Amino acid sequence: MQDVTREEAFKRYNYYIQHGPTPFAFDFKKAFEEKGGDVIDSVAVN
Repeated sequence: MQDVTREEAFKRYNYYIQHGPTPFAFDFKKAFEEKGGDVIDSVAVN
């Protein structure tokens, strides 16, 4: 894991605003697996 630069952070934030949560730019409301696929919340399924 490595820290992102200020420029990278703004790039990802702008991407998030335009496209919503993705593996590239995400929030903590939607989870993604390591390879970028959606993670299904096991509590919601049961």
